[in-house]
Amino acid sequence: MATLKKSPTTVNPDAAATVHQHLQDTVTDLIALALNTKQLHWNIQGPRFQSVHELLDVLHAEYLLQIDELAERVSAVGHPVDGRAATVAAQAGVPEVPEGFVRDDAVIEMQLKGLESVINRVRPRQEHLGEVDAPSEDMLIALLQILEKHAWMLRSQK
Repeated sequence: MATLKKSPTTVNPDAAATVHQHLQDTVTDLIALALNTKQLHWNIQGPRFQSVHELLDVLHAEYLLQIDELAERVSAVGHPVDGRAATVAAQAGVPEVPEGFVRDDAVIEMQLKGLESVINRVRPRQEHLGEVDAPSEDMLIALLQILEKHAWMLRSQK
């Protein structure tokens, strides 16, 4: 099998390596968050089933969109993206969700904890990228705005 080389890029190689690391880590966290969101979506029970079930679908779709945007930026700076299940399981910093059915109030709490975990991990990455690559920093700023909005919406239901 032929070895493929990095995509050409105009981004400084050191900056590109930093972008790769921070965005790859964020992609990994978002994949885990998206998987947990779907797990909770499928297994929610309780009086607020319908509204929370539908909200989780909205969140999941948003996470997938953000994953794709960040992954494409990684490729644009010349690096491959690793979204394999083994990588996500080994490296993501998102709290696990339980197997089986989960009450709606617990679903909200678990989703909020997952979101807050990702927010807390993304913020230092965003700050570091501000020193290295403004377009990538902007992407994480936008991501933080989205995630913090969703965290606020979840907190409002408690």
